[in-house]
Amino acid sequence: METNFNYEGIACEGIYHVFYKGKQNEILFPTEEHYSHFLRLFFENISPLADVYSYCLLPTQFHIVLKIKSEKVVFTYFKIAGRFPEETITLEEIKELSEKSEFNKINILSIHLQKQFSQFFNIYAKELFLQKHRKDKLLGAFNSKKLTDESEIRSTVTQIHMLALQEKLVSELTSWKYNSYNAMLSDKPTRLMRKEVIDIFESVDHFKRDHQEELKKSFLTN
Repeated sequence: METNFNYEGIACEGIYHVFYKGKQNEILFPTEEHYSHFLRLFFENISPLADVYSYCLLPTQFHIVLKIKSEKVVFTYFKIAGRFPEETITLEEIKELSEKSEFNKINILSIHLQKQFSQFFNIYAKELFLQKHRKDKLLGAFNSKKLTDESEIRSTVTQIHMLALQEKLVSELTSWKYNSYNAMLSDKPTRLMRKEVIDIFESVDHFKRDHQEELKKSFLTN
């Protein structure tokens, strides 16, 4: 069983909104432990290759904003993992191969990134299937959207923090445990790129302000 991954050519140093919505309201996270396990698997499989800006996990969907690391970091990770047929291949040779016509100018590092994401998704999906004793496929296509400027990053981070409220899972912005909102305002250690995210919003106060404005726009005007 494999899942598909619809992506916009994920590339090194790009910032993306990676997301999935379960088909026919299929439950992705039946228990609290599933939320925690998903995050553990994610950081184990993806954090060597990407920095996480924010996330939100809901019973039937998840959303993650992340930045892919540099070409050098990504190449080194895949080389050590034995993903390339020649052990002595260099980053420059990989880039030259990607430009050759027989490869249709497909970025080789991007293909390996896609496979890494799919591998992570499939690990979680298979474990969930076994626990639910299902034979049919649960997970369809995962998606990614490139975020091209700071305004789009701020908007996406803010909107995914609103999702639990929109789904009526909680009545307060700070009440949902499975998103990154509270971690952004905390002083506790985190695997999230807290400083980078707050810098994009310019300050903690602006971060709070943008969320409150989105809250008013989304809910109080209805």
